[in-house]
Parts: sequence; C-alpha cells; structure tokens
Amino acid sequence: MDPQGFEHSLQQEQMLYGICNRIRQSLELQDIVSTAVEEIRAFLKIDRVKIYHFESDGSGAVIAESIADQRLPALLGLHFPASDIPDSAYELFLKARQRVIINVATQCKISSQIDDSTTREPLTIEDVRYAPVDPCHIQYMLGMGVMASLTVPILHQNQLWGLLVVHHTEPYSFSERELQIVQLLVDQVSIAIAQSNLLNQVQPQAHYELTVNRISSLLHNPLNLAEIQQTVLEETVKALGGSGGRLYFVAESASSAAQLYTSGVQPTHARLEESNGWKALMNWTAGPSSAKPTYEEVITAWEQAGRALIPSHPVHQHGSTANGIPSPYVLDLAQAVLQDELAEAFTETLIRTALIVPLQCQHQCVGWLTIFRNGYDTEIL
Repeated sequence: MDPQGFEHSLQQEQMLYGICNRIRQSLELQDIVSTAVEEIRAFLKIDRVKIYHFESDGSGAVIAESIADQRLPALLGLHFPASDIPDSAYELFLKARQRVIINVATQCKISSQIDDSTTREPLTIEDVRYAPVDPCHIQYMLGMGVMASLTVPILHQNQLWGLLVVHHTEPYSFSERELQIVQLLVDQVSIAIAQSNLLNQVQPQAHYELTVNRISSLLHNPLNLAEIQQTVLEETVKALGGSGGRLYFVAESASSAAQLYTSGVQPTHARLEESNGWKALMNWTAGPSSAKPTYEEVITAWEQAGRALIPSHPVHQHGSTANGIPSPYVLDLAQAVLQDELAEAFTETLIRTALIVPLQCQHQCVGWLTIFRNGYDTEIL
C-alpha cells in the first residue's frame, strides 16, 4: 500500500473507532439509535438514515431518523403494518442477514446475503444476487422522493429487532468499503442494544434493593412498634405506587384484639380481613396466632411484595405453601369472583387491583400486607 493510501486507511480506522465509541457512549436505547443514524448519515454524506423497530406482532415504527437539510419528508414516529415487510424478505433479513440495495433509475435490486440462510453461519463469500424491482415498490420510493436505498437488518438475540434504512434523493452507488463500514456500525448498534436491554433488566432489581434497604432502615428508628409499622406501611405504599394499603396482624390470643394500620384509599369494610369473604379468598381457617410478629415479619412482607413487582418474579396466582400459609398474589377485582360481602367492600371505591402478601412468623401466617391500586399497571402486573 502506498503512503497516501495507508494514511487514508488510517484516517478511516480512526473515524470508525470514534463513531463506534459515540454509538456505545450511552446505555439509553433512544440515545443509541439517535446517535447511530446521525453518525452513519454523516459518514455516507447521504440524505436520510432511519432505524425501524419491529413490534412483537410484526408491525413497526421509525424510532430514529436523521435527514440532511430537510431534503426528504420526516418519517420519525410513523407506524407501519406487518404487511409492509413480506414474509420472504423478513426471513432473509433474519436468517441470512440480507442487505438490500435498490437503484430506482435502473430499477435494479442487489441482495447480499452475509449468512447461510439454512445454517445461519457466516458465508466465506457473500451471496450477491441481482433482480428487477417490483414496479409498485418503485412507485412507492418515487412517491417519497427517493432514488437509492440501502436496507440492513439489525439483529438482537437471534431475532430481527429492526432495520437500518438509508435513502438518497439522487442515484447512489454504495462502495464495498462503505457497505463493510455500515455493517460494522450496525453490529455495534446490536451490541449497544443488548447492553441497554441488560441495564433495563438490572435497574428494577437495583431499585428494589435500594428501596428494601431504605424501608428496612426505618425499623431501627427510635420509635415504638406501632409508629414503626405505620411508617413502614406508608413508605411501602409509596414505593409500590399504591393508592392505599393495610397492615393487619391477627389477634395473638382470644382475649386480645387484632392490629390494623391503614394508609390512603381503603375499602368500605373496616375489618376486611375478619370477614368470611376474606377468609374464603385466602383459604384461611386458623384461629388466633400463637406467635407475636416482630420487625423481621415486616421486612419479610416487604421483600415478598418487592419480588412481586420484579418481572423475573411475577405473582399472579394464589394458593398455599407446604405448611398451609397462603402465598402472595395479585387480586384483579375486575375478574375475581368474590363473596358478596367482600365484593361490596370495593364496589364504591376506585380500587381495581390489590397485592396481598401474608406475614409469616414461626411457620404461621400472622397477618397480611395489602397494597391497593386504582388501575392497572400492565408492565408490573
């Protein structure tokens, strides 16, 4: 390689290193895709670069876009049906990592497959094929003012996550070097997406642990037990995004009274946990508790409630553990079949869901922590 060629190659490597760093500088998905389209458009000196993300039903939306000097109409935020991507094209994007170049002037399509579509292993030599472009697609591109396009699949966890699409208002011939660099940058976007998703999985766990520690620290405050339990209930309701909550301890003996702490919105039945409807719901037939609840029971209750809100620990069903203690579950008041007395307690309220967590002590259920919500949070429940 001559000195001038070597210098040019070195400059390109440095430029590529800088672009990769900027794409992976953030772990926020929107920052990643926004940076990617800006950097790739600037590198190619092209009119538009967009990233299209697929939804679970096959439809999709443009989630990032960079346009040079408003030369093309904005597509950012637009949604498109699954039918816009033929099944055959979808399969080749996924299984062969097929890149597609369209030249409107020549009405020619160049498809380049990087992987073997059967084994999904990288090909030693790319499989390049030429074909005419469907006239309907030509009209579609002309309607957008586009004369050349490049489409590159973005994969994540062996699934087709999205497409990087390049548009230009004039005929454009993509060089082999440009295609290599764009592919490398798309691979970097895939890595960044994986890291972003991992962060999103870890963050709820980290938030949960911080909240548990914060509420657990309340138990060491110089307050009497009643004040501590009321404070913990209020903090728990706040941390779980509830509209109200109850902390109920069954009577320690036949001669003592049950303890009830409340916060926020409440059902109309003041002694809800003592109703026959509640006992039937919880499959609870035991009499007074022989164990006095301690600080640890409140901590345990909070931890169980916290796990119920973490995606890896969903709580939807209820039943009993091996020792007969009812397990935590989410009560959907719109679907649950309740005894009249219990149903009426919620009829005139805005409460729609309840997270019910039994408090345990010495292998006995000594009460319940219940968190109410006035509506659904489908991501949590």
